[in-house]
This record gives sequence, C-alpha cells and structure tokens, in this order.
Amino acid sequence: MITRTINAFNRCTTNNAINHSNSIRNLLMDENCPHVVIIGSGLAGLAAAELLSTCKEKVRVTILEANNRVGGRIFTRRLQDNSPIELGAQWFHGKVGNPLYDIAAKSDIATRKSSYNDRFYTENETIAEQSVGDSANDYFSSILERIYDRQLDDVPEHIQNVGQFLDVELKKYLDDIQDNFARAVSAKVFRYRDREESHTSGCSTLHDVHLRDFGEYLELEGGDLAVIGGYDKVLQTIIDRIPKEVIRLNQMVVKIKSSDNNELNGNDHTTEAPVVVECSDGNVYKADIVICTVSLGILKNQAKVLFQPNLPAKKLDVIDRLAFGVVNKVIFYYEKPFWPKNQFRRLVFLWNDEIDDKNCGCKLPLEDDELWLKHVSSAHIILPCPNALLFWFVGEDAIRVEKLSEKQLSSYLTRVLKKFIVDKTIQEPDIVIRTKWHEDPYVRGSYSYVNTNACGKDIDVLAEPILDYQGRPLILFAGEATDRSYYSTAHGAYLSGQREANRILDTLQLEKKIQS
Repeated sequence: MITRTINAFNRCTTNNAINHSNSIRNLLMDENCPHVVIIGSGLAGLAAAELLSTCKEKVRVTILEANNRVGGRIFTRRLQDNSPIELGAQWFHGKVGNPLYDIAAKSDIATRKSSYNDRFYTENETIAEQSVGDSANDYFSSILERIYDRQLDDVPEHIQNVGQFLDVELKKYLDDIQDNFARAVSAKVFRYRDREESHTSGCSTLHDVHLRDFGEYLELEGGDLAVIGGYDKVLQTIIDRIPKEVIRLNQMVVKIKSSDNNELNGNDHTTEAPVVVECSDGNVYKADIVICTVSLGILKNQAKVLFQPNLPAKKLDVIDRLAFGVVNKVIFYYEKPFWPKNQFRRLVFLWNDEIDDKNCGCKLPLEDDELWLKHVSSAHIILPCPNALLFWFVGEDAIRVEKLSEKQLSSYLTRVLKKFIVDKTIQEPDIVIRTKWHEDPYVRGSYSYVNTNACGKDIDVLAEPILDYQGRPLILFAGEATDRSYYSTAHGAYLSGQREANRILDTLQLEKKIQS
C-alpha cells in the first residue's frame, strides 16, 4: 500500500540562489563594463557564469532562469533520511578529464564506481545458468565497443543505424549456439541490453541512432560513478562560486532581439543595445553578449519565435534534424526491501517473447493495456539509497509514465516484479517518485543524440555563435547538445559553458582565472 506519493516535477531543490523580483523594467548595462546575459541556470549556464565571474570587475554577468530553482537537468531530491535521489543526471561518466568529478573530489563529495552486477530473471524462475546471461551480456558490450571505436570498415554501406548493425552481429552469435536453452536466454539478454542502451542514448529504438556517428561520443576513463554525496552538493559548490546577485529566478525569456549596429562593448549606450532580452513578466535586459543555454527540446519548440531576427537557416535545420530524447525515471522506496543486500545491483527481466505475446504460458498474464510493460527490462538498486529501486523509461513509454498516476505506476510495476520474482512477500512500495521531463516546460525532454537524419557536424553548427557586424560574438550557444564529444552528459554541458565563456574572454582580451 502506498503511504505517500511524490510528484517530483513540482518539487524544488534547496540552494542559496536568490530570487530577484526586479520591479525596474529597463535593466541598463554599466557604462564601462560589458554585460553578458546567460539564459538558463543548468550546468552550462553556471559554468559560463562561474568563469566570467572571475573577471567581475571587467564583465557584468546576469543569469536568467525561467524556473524557480537552479540546476536544470541536475535535480536532487532528499528523502527523510537525507539520502539523495537523482531525478535528473544520475552519474559522473568517467573521472579523467571530467570537471564535475574534479569538483566533487576537491570538495570531499563522495563518489563510488557503479557496479552493474546483474541478477537475471525469466518469467518463471531465476536463471540457473547465470554464466549464459553474463556471456551474452559481455558479447553485446564488445559489439558496442566496436561501434564506439569506429571499427566499421567492413560494414556494408546499406547498414546505416546501430540497430541494423546489432541485428546482424548478434544473429551470428546466436547461430553459433547449439544448446536451445542457452540460445533462448542469450536472445533475451540481447533484447534487454538493446532496451538498456536505448535508455542510455535517449532513443526509442537503436534503429534511430546513426551508426557511423555513434562514435562521435567519447567515453572518459574511470567508468560510471554514483554521486554518493548527491549531485545537489556538486551543484551548490558551483553556485557558491558565483555572486548571488548574478542569478535571477522566475525570468522566462520570450524574445532575444539582436542588432549589429553597435560596437561589442558598447561604450555609447545611448543607442539600442547589441542584444535585448525580454521576459514574460515585462523585464527587459540589455546585453552586449548573450549565451543561450536552453535545451535542444526548447530550441525545437521555440527557436523560430524566440529569436529576432530569425536564426540562420542552417542552424534551424540542425535544430530540426538532431534528436532530443525523452527518458523518465520511476523510483520505488521500501522501508523493508524484499531483495538481499549486497548480492547484486540490478534485477534484469528477461521476457519470453515479443511484445504481442500476452500470456507466454506464464503466471500473471498481461492485459491488452499492459503490454507496454514488456519494455520494462530492469530495476536498479541505486546508490546511495539501497532501499530504492529505479526503473527507466524511454520514448513513448516515458511519455506514458508521465500520464499515469503514482498509484497506477505502483500497481503496474509491482505486477512486473511479482511476475519475475518468486517471493510472496513483495508488496507495493512505501514511496513512489517519478519524473516528468517531457512535460517540463523548461526542458521538454531529457538529452540529445545523433539520429539517422543528422551527423556529428550538425552539433558543431548548433554550437556556432551568431556574430555582429565586426565578426565578434553576439549570441552564443551552450549546453550538452552543443558538445560533439560529450553530448547527452552533465560534464558535456559544463564544458560547453566554459567553452563559450572562454570565447568571450578571448574576444574581450581578458585574463582567464580558473578557480580551484
């Protein structure tokens, strides 16, 4: 029985940012100090402000955040015991070269390498031969590594997407297995891994992902790390480096108007500013330079009305072509977990057959409106909250999850658990937490990927600045979707913000001061 449900979308993290409700409608620039307006207070916007603020005597910085909280897709909820539950970014992806890991390490924020020690379940019983599942799992990973490393010279030209390539390579593996049971188990493991990789990439199916540009993404050394101390502490460390007056919450930008008739640092402010930013509450901010860090989801929805004049056609084209996936989480918290401690980190559900098979000859057959549950491929025991299970949903399933009530989600997913795990003590969770990233009006999705209609070069086009009449940056773009090597990641967002801040400092010929 559910004793308490929480709609995570409507909750806010606690931070020290100040909500500046300014009654002045015309917020003028300092006469002798260039004004940089940053749109969005996710990691990209904060990273840019953090670096620019080291030159605060020579550059004035303002962050405009539409939401009533700072952090964007970094969103941590604290349970009653203060355990962090990550509603947004879940991990650090790598150590070496990851600025977020460096921040955590220097701030004594605990991290731990994530373990993917899987326990495989069929619809009837736990797999007796765990090694069969492990071998199939390892083979799938080796094929992904081949794609990442771009070892694709012998791949026929007609194979254009990741799903096609996996279909061919995995069939070879299955055809070499003589034992029927082992072959069936391996096929189920492959289906599970396909869904898990879809969650990671943010796509509904790997057939949507460009094969030859999949390797654009670079993995940092060190593996995935759980942020035991909580991503909110990393976020707060960054916020503490930015003057409080810089961040203005509840400032929804509705128009970015640019003019190329003024000098970049605008000593004569009697004329129109190079960029004018209008907010929904009537506030107007004049700027010399704007850094736009809104998500690709927002650009897809608003780019054609947000900018005046319109963005260049080539930038609008790549905004349309690049994909922005929807990934949501459902978290079950149990005061008394039903699983043994410290034996495995992930429960893997190996469904018998394809989606159109309702009964499979198994217990708890699915009804027609429950067939989507066959896409539930696993439940993660998450760190640092060992009493919680995390379910991932992507694409249409992620959108469906947003429309269901917490009570329905509790019932549906408990049904899945009972279908696979022979344990009569399994009850519905005590707390249900779910995310709604597609409905979030400030994000409209989760993260980007390179689909079959796009390529890595499109990311570079998205990142290109809009220049003034003298060829100097006027409107800049940052965010995870603008980083060709680290798109879809938190560190990619952070690095992109630093990239654009450095572009401004180079233009203004100011000394960069990296904070320790």
